[in-house]
Amino acid sequence: MLKAKVFVDLPSQDIMRRKGPIEWVRSLFGAEFDLRTGKEELTISAFALVQGLVDAFSTTRLTASPKYSDFDKAGGGIVNAISLLVDKRTVYLDADDVDNDVDEMAEAAQAAGVFDRTFKEMHLVMTHKVAGLHVIFDVAIQNSVLVGEDEMEIILSARVEDLQIRPGESAKDYGARVKAFTTDPDAIEGHRLTLDGVARSLADRMRVSLVGSKVRVEVARIEVIRPNQKQVGRMRSLGFKGDVKQPTYRPAPTRRRRGAYADPFFYYYYDPYYDFMSLMLVSAIVHDMAWHSPMVHVVNPSGDTLFTGDTVDSSTASMDGWDPAEAVGFDESGDLQVDDSMPEADFDGDPVEAGVDADGSALDDGGWDGGADGGWHHDDVSSCGTSCSSSCGSSCASCSSCGGCGGCG
Repeated sequence: MLKAKVFVDLPSQDIMRRKGPIEWVRSLFGAEFDLRTGKEELTISAFALVQGLVDAFSTTRLTASPKYSDFDKAGGGIVNAISLLVDKRTVYLDADDVDNDVDEMAEAAQAAGVFDRTFKEMHLVMTHKVAGLHVIFDVAIQNSVLVGEDEMEIILSARVEDLQIRPGESAKDYGARVKAFTTDPDAIEGHRLTLDGVARSLADRMRVSLVGSKVRVEVARIEVIRPNQKQVGRMRSLGFKGDVKQPTYRPAPTRRRRGAYADPFFYYYYDPYYDFMSLMLVSAIVHDMAWHSPMVHVVNPSGDTLFTGDTVDSSTASMDGWDPAEAVGFDESGDLQVDDSMPEADFDGDPVEAGVDADGSALDDGGWDGGADGGWHHDDVSSCGTSCSSSCGSSCASCSSCGGCGGCG
């Protein structure tokens, strides 16, 4: 729900085309031609790039925002890797969400021969927890871009850990706790400033570790998704009290998502209560005038900004003639009640596993394309989290990489 971006213009040079036959002949007589293609490619090696990223992340100093003084100094060093993909092939994948594995990721890159050849696209995902925020760093790098474009884009996506559901919590109690969080504007602003500080600290380290790069930061903002009717209807399947389910780590997402849900968190950590939490936040923003700030963006599932915290009015409560906040309620025991007019979901659990995006539309399969349209697909990844190759053959029974899990059959 908190977003920031870092853009890195890496050292590069113009891609030149070859002279055509006529141009070659005319050049013998002194004619000059512009052989630039309008594209540029990296001059920094894969080795220097990976080592620079590791150094920048691991030496980033992280502290809590002064406005969120409940937290002590958080320390430094982003050293938890989720995955590394190079040209749509998985080089490293943390299947168990282990800590302090950035060196293992770099070693895997060296063992896979990443440093011995030119790549087209590289995709690194890191994660870190700081001052009550869980942050994912999604790094997409293109070897060739149009002149003037940035070769590297880092998306920082963060969630407030205090807003996750707690074991044994009822729907009513959870909803009330989420709304209570919105009554203190300094709390969410402190988190926003913390993420903004993380982005700027990382940018500073990128300038040092990737010599010759130009780095800029897009200011952090708060993004809240206003659910649609299908999303509200799916809330009937949520479990509360003794049936609460905690967020699930998913190391190898397999489908592309769209719009506001094309976000690192929705790929790597599935939280079944996220839409419910978002609905409670939207209700507080619209009806209680909470978070009256231009840095708060309420978006639809397609990712379009509907309004900001400082432009909200009573008319924004309506979406196609209905108010999402009025579509749910609670009975005397605190259980969630969803209005009968909301559509029934034809599946339970994670929508992405059912091939459906959060807005109810079908998801795409296909290889990761560098993040151009929000794809985080891991090709050739077994269910055990190991990259498999054609050497496995048609059967995985004797595969030494995945131990016969069936993931690369």
